[in-house]
Amino acid sequence: MIRRIMPGVWIVLMILMDIAILPQFVHSPLLPSLTLLSVAALGLLKGRSGGVLHGVMAGLIMDIAAGSPVGMNIIIMGLTGYGCGMMNARRFRRWMMIAIGGAGSVLLHQLAWILYV
Repeated sequence: MIRRIMPGVWIVLMILMDIAILPQFVHSPLLPSLTLLSVAALGLLKGRSGGVLHGVMAGLIMDIAAGSPVGMNIIIMGLTGYGCGMMNARRFRRWMMIAIGGAGSVLLHQLAWILYV
């Protein structure tokens, strides 16, 4: 039972870090999105369906809590979870895929926000 609850609790903690705690201490436009990196990691660990599930859940909570346009973070984090979950296949099990998944998810997030603005 704890195995099923912990990823959701982790995502909620990362959302709190992204929205409430880190902006109080770090005054930089280059603030990393811990929620996005957590979704990428969960996608690598849980596969495509788990990555999409956690990505959509994190995106919905993030949209509601941050006041951003509803759907923006849902799409970005869902695609990130799915993309990193695809790298979970046996042929891609290499340490380099973790770095590519994290960097790719951050680039996708920034590109989507640039297109939105």
